[in-house]
Amino acid sequence: MLYRPRKPVIQKDLSPKEQEYLESLPQQNHLGILAMFFGGIGFIFGSFYISIPIAALVYSIITVRTFDRKKHDNPWPFFIGLVLSTIGIVLHIFQYTQPFI
Repeated sequence: MLYRPRKPVIQKDLSPKEQEYLESLPQQNHLGILAMFFGGIGFIFGSFYISIPIAALVYSIITVRTFDRKKHDNPWPFFIGLVLSTIGIVLHIFQYTQPFI
């Protein structure tokens, strides 16, 4: 009830044909962005806590199936999340501590 999605201010002055064109353009999959973010967290803290990169890896694998080529722009955030979380697991296996932490 408190959240009402709004259209951007720019789209209010557009014709219906222009709005339809803008809506037909591919967008970024928000679950891919989250997978990439969680993969980055798993990469950063993977050398200390193994559960974080494992959870990020599982999340990335589960959500990669939500990608639709017709509606979404690119699948790379999913793959980057997979790679970063896998590197976090490898860092934990080799007990490597990153110098920036």
